[in-house]
Amino acid sequence: MPAPPPALEHSLAEDAHAIFMGCLFIFVGILLLQAAGLTTGGVAGLALLAHHLTGIATQLAFFLINLPFYVFSWITMGREFTLKSVLVNLILLGAGYLGPLVFHDLVIDPAFAAMGGGTMLGMGVLALARHQASVGGFTAVSLFAQKRYGISAGKVQIATDVAILGAAAFVMPLQSFLLSVVSAVAISAVLYFNHRPGRYTGY
Repeated sequence: MPAPPPALEHSLAEDAHAIFMGCLFIFVGILLLQAAGLTTGGVAGLALLAHHLTGIATQLAFFLINLPFYVFSWITMGREFTLKSVLVNLILLGAGYLGPLVFHDLVIDPAFAAMGGGTMLGMGVLALARHQASVGGFTAVSLFAQKRYGISAGKVQIATDVAILGAAAFVMPLQSFLLSVVSAVAISAVLYFNHRPGRYTGY
């Protein structure tokens, strides 16, 4: 059996397009979940939960919660990964304030928001991960666990999501909580089926 061809590094243009695409997916996914009053796992879930409880802008909460994770990312994943991740968060911070200008009085079915928003978030995280970037937070932790120890990023993501959603169960209505669980499963499913060790080697 012939050996597989060597992995080719992504070009600057490919990285730029992936970051744009990933941010767009994540931006829309968060808007869908926020409009339906839902949360999810990861830092996005914590930011949405903070928004629902305190009224703080989701994108600002997202950025602030991520600050300590940049230190972890710099130490474990390196400078390039961290700088790309900071760029992603700055883009999402700015894009979040454009939400009301792009989507006016957004009304959406909560069940669709859970599946659609979760899947959009998962695809955004996947696009970034394949170009050595992330939204920070627990995503950086899960990607480090996969890179260093070969543990599926999806499995690590599920473990952190369980902890975050466990906290949300105490402050959200039952239906919203259950749909938030669905959104977290949708995110993890994208990572589990599409970002397993050995499935993708081009960085």
